[in-house]
Amino acid sequence: MSASPEKALSATLCEQHLHALAAPSVADFGEWHEQCKVAYIQTLMGSVTKSSLMQLSKFVDEHLKVDFVTVLPDEIIEKIFLHLDPKDVRNCALVSKSWHRVATSSPIWRAMYFQRVQTDETWQEYVRVYGAPLVTRHSDARDYFGLYNAISRELDRIKINWRTGNCAKRDIQCDSNGVYCIQYDDTKLVSGSRDNKIRVWDLATMTVKQTLTGHLGSVLCLQYDDTQIVTGSSDATARVWELATGTCRSTLTNHAESVLHLRFAADRLVTCSKDFRVISWIRDAPFSYQVARVLEGHTAAVNVVDFSDRYIVSASGDRTIRVWDTQTGNLERQIAGHSRGIACLHYRGDRILTGSSDETVRMWNVDTGQLIFTLRGHTALVRCLRFNDKYIISGSYDNMIIVWDVQTGERLATLRGHSNRVFRVQFDQFKIISSSQDDTIRIWDFAATMPSTAAPGSAATSPRPSPRV
Repeated sequence: MSASPEKALSATLCEQHLHALAAPSVADFGEWHEQCKVAYIQTLMGSVTKSSLMQLSKFVDEHLKVDFVTVLPDEIIEKIFLHLDPKDVRNCALVSKSWHRVATSSPIWRAMYFQRVQTDETWQEYVRVYGAPLVTRHSDARDYFGLYNAISRELDRIKINWRTGNCAKRDIQCDSNGVYCIQYDDTKLVSGSRDNKIRVWDLATMTVKQTLTGHLGSVLCLQYDDTQIVTGSSDATARVWELATGTCRSTLTNHAESVLHLRFAADRLVTCSKDFRVISWIRDAPFSYQVARVLEGHTAAVNVVDFSDRYIVSASGDRTIRVWDTQTGNLERQIAGHSRGIACLHYRGDRILTGSSDETVRMWNVDTGQLIFTLRGHTALVRCLRFNDKYIISGSYDNMIIVWDVQTGERLATLRGHSNRVFRVQFDQFKIISSSQDDTIRIWDFAATMPSTAAPGSAATSPRPSPRV
């Protein structure tokens, strides 16, 4: 039989405390040893109801809580906060003064800043283009809380602009009878026109820096990198130009009719033509290509081509998409679904995006040929399109450009301004650049009112401009 609480208590308490068991004063109780205090409280708790014990439990729980921000070193608190997203860290700053001090401290936001710059394409582009300082990881010379939140607000504003079509517009008047193709980077834009010429434009001044001549027909397609420009023309040739000098270094004459589109990457070039054929070329020397394979099977003009290490993807006026093995040239699959000829295509990842004379934009799975969705909104042939992980941009012979949500297919904005057919669209995180039969190149700038976020005396560093293709 267990001892009674009183006997247990007597055994635990010091002799000097026994006289105070009936009703010790707060002062007396405070002088007791901790073990005696616990034993006395246990005795009292044995005589109260469960309801009272629950109330006492809540009281005890509150007194056992510890604000870790007030007791842990800042280095550990910062590591804990870094497991939260930025919105939650901002909310933490509202808890108390001590939490505000930690939640707005530079080390936390410095780490978040560099994480976003490393992993988020939009942040990377902002820092590269608009000059937020790329300070060292160990620098404390900047208010990272202010910097991070300033950039975040700007990108939120730009996102709203994309979704509402709110943008500044600038035009380049080309005097070339219509601009069929363009590509640009941070400093320059290259265009191909109906007047048989290729022009290199300075984007800052919107003036021509260089004019390349040699084609005997309209320049229908082009692509450039750091060393070369490759162009295709209605004269049935593709030409390879040295970018630095504007000199034509080689002419490819294997197509029998207009070269309608081309793409190159590394040592491979792929062209397509009105002659129904696709040709895969391999670079055998600087500015020189030799035919690797001729891909035949389309029954109408092949209007567009794109490729990766796995597949060459072509689309034709015969209403089909053909997927070829890049290395062997074997036809892997044929995709059908458009009710009229296909005018444009963009192949990215495992997705193919196409636009057609049937006025629709369609997304397909390259591996299965399955139709993912169909977008309707244009009222004429869809002549050009591009997509990334956020948006689809399409241009049409209805003179309009439409911005779509790539995930939902929602039509976000309609851009009007060209007075004739839209031939080409290119875009990045902050702008669209388009060309048209109206003989203009138009810049649609969704980040036109960017404020400076650079610290006084800080300098932005920017890698070599990357061409948008």
